[in-house]
Amino acid sequence: MKGTVADGYTKKIFSGEVLSYIRCINVLYDSKRTEDFYDIQLDVKGCRNIYESFDKYTSIEVLNGDNQYDAGIHGKQDAQKGVIFLTFPPVLTIHLKRFDFDFQTMGFTKIHDYFEFPQRLVLDKYIAHPDSLLLNGGVGLGRGRERGEGGGGGGDNKEEVDFLRERKEDFITEEEEEQQQHAAAASSSSSASNVYILHSVLVHQGDVGGGHYYAYIRPTTKHFDYSSSSSSSTSKDMQWFRFNDEVVHQVKEREAIHQCYGRRVVEQEYYKGLSSAYMLVYIRESEAKELMRPIEEKDIPRDLVVRLDTEMRGELVS
Repeated sequence: MKGTVADGYTKKIFSGEVLSYIRCINVLYDSKRTEDFYDIQLDVKGCRNIYESFDKYTSIEVLNGDNQYDAGIHGKQDAQKGVIFLTFPPVLTIHLKRFDFDFQTMGFTKIHDYFEFPQRLVLDKYIAHPDSLLLNGGVGLGRGRERGEGGGGGGDNKEEVDFLRERKEDFITEEEEEQQQHAAAASSSSSASNVYILHSVLVHQGDVGGGHYYAYIRPTTKHFDYSSSSSSSTSKDMQWFRFNDEVVHQVKEREAIHQCYGRRVVEQEYYKGLSSAYMLVYIRESEAKELMRPIEEKDIPRDLVVRLDTEMRGELVS
């Protein structure tokens, strides 16, 4: 796609940014790194719904005892470890962790637990507030910083900064400028809507040993328009389609969403269903109209049009 009008669109549409941090509790020493993500892997086990999974994903882990953090010249220190989202993408892909390793059986198992997800997902609480990225004591760190020596961070990432914080109000380092850039990105994301509309549900039917995959998709049709989805009075049972190999047919909302939650307890017995959602695709509500508008010929790169026309003429000749 390089050199075409679509160059960079994959990142623009599907990529968000997350900040991982470790903050010492008793000394002024912190580590942080930012990374792009194209999907978010959320736990199903132990969570009743997608919001509990996001809470778990962004929860703070305390590093203490034998698990203390190596803070360079400060030695081993108690610390807080966590992640916070800087930006969410226009199209958000969520991978539900339906498969896990069972240490009792020493093998993989499928998690059939009942797990709810909404049609309208609100994620504002999981976005970093821009002020918190620059103030002392926040996830982001204060002004006037110098690099620390050593540290417990590591791994391949876009940016990794370990440093000591010193209160030199008249001194701004290169890292400070980078931090301000990330704060600006977070500010842009927080000013944008972080409310999402469910577009599709990918389902795994079966168990760990094998199964079948299919999807429920809610396209733009005469029965559903993403530009007015919040106020649509159209029947909810005319919006969803099941794509099962070559067979496509319209289904009711209950089948597309509620029956994909997994097993639930009915009268103290588990419903023995084997189908459950393992991937969800959400579209940012404020951008849904543009993202889901019909494709016009002018939107297609000219070289692709010529190539398709050439291939079609070749097939007709043969």
